[in-house]
Order: sequence, then structure tokens, then C-alpha cells
Amino acid sequence: MCGRFTLATPPEILAALFGVDAADWNDPRYNIAPQTRVVTVRREHGHRTAPSLLWGVVNPRDGRPLINARSETAATSPLFGRAFAASRVLVPADGFFEWTKEAGRRQAHYFQQPRGAPFAFAGLAVAPPAAHPSQEPAAAILTANASPSVARIHDRMPLIVAQGDFETWLDPRSKAKTLLEVMSASARTEWTSRRVGPFVNNVRNDGPENIRPAEPAPPPQGSLF
Repeated sequence: MCGRFTLATPPEILAALFGVDAADWNDPRYNIAPQTRVVTVRREHGHRTAPSLLWGVVNPRDGRPLINARSETAATSPLFGRAFAASRVLVPADGFFEWTKEAGRRQAHYFQQPRGAPFAFAGLAVAPPAAHPSQEPAAAILTANASPSVARIHDRMPLIVAQGDFETWLDPRSKAKTLLEVMSASARTEWTSRRVGPFVNNVRNDGPENIRPAEPAPPPQGSLF
């Protein structure tokens, strides 16, 4: 599962990592939510570009946006199969959020790679359905069963693509077997995490306070009698 993420790494670092000009990167974002535009990296005419896509593919059954695609079934899915075969993208990020319920309240947890390094979600750029040709292409992020570092919080996690596999993932000529190997390696990814404050719970909050560690809970107050 991936429902919110961040991308606040300086543009020059992202440009070096993804091979795309620094001018293509947005301002820092600390609360990227579904149905907003996200930077993606794709391969077009032999070169990498960084188009901005709407995050959330319209489900033709009920019109709701699907922000994630299950990696186990994406290749054969009527909705995602064509994109998996020929329109794979990278979705740059440097952290993502998941939530638990604690004392009846939503508690956000922020997941990162070691030292907060940026990374790439495995993504798909899905063309609009024939029945709605006026719609724009949209992005979805692939997910898999959670590795141990995430499983205590959520049973699913986003898949990432290792830097050494970027070109394989983006190349439309890559074979299905090779892509499955890339995803299999990603499914073993481990994460660091910390509890963060309540600011990120509101999608309108988009500042660094969203990723600050949560204040420790006060100790229970004892009785005087």
C-alpha cells in the first residue's frame, strides 16, 4: 500500500540519480496525495524524460481512482496489463507514510531508505480507456506483500526499483521474466521508520513538519490518593 509520500531531495541530486535535467523537478513536497500530479521518469525515443502525471487510474467499474496496482497480477490485469508491458515508469520519492490506530487515533509512520536516500517506486503510466479518450494518462504504483520492516504496520508495501535496474524497468523491450526478477528483488526491501506527528493527516499540510518525529506520549498521571 502507498497512499502518501514525499519528495524533498534537492533537484541536483535527483537529476544525477535519474539522469533527467534538474529543471524538471518540482519544489519540495512533504505530503504527496492521490489525485495530484506526480513527477515520473520514463524512456521516450531512447532518452529519459520527467513527465508529470495524475496519480490515480480511473477504475472503469466504479469511476474511483486506483493509486496502486498489485505486482502479482499487474502483468495480466485488463486495466494494467498493457502499461506493464510497454509503459513502465519510475516514481521518484524519498519516503512514504502508513498509518495505524493507537488509542483510537490515526498514528502516521514515515518509512525511508537508510540515511534518507531518494529512491524510485515501480510505476505504470496507464493510457485513458477508449470510452474516455479525453482523459489524460495516469500513474499507479506497484505494491507487494510487506517485508518484515513494514509488516508490523501494514500488510502491503510499495515496490521500488534499484538504481542498477532503472534502464531495465524503463525499456519497453524488457522481457516479462526479467521484470519479474526486478520485482522479486524489490519485494525483499527493508525500510527504516519512525512515528511522526499529526500534521501529515491533513493533505493540506505540505511542510517539513510532516516528517518530524512524534512527541513522546506523556506518562500516565498517578493518583494522589
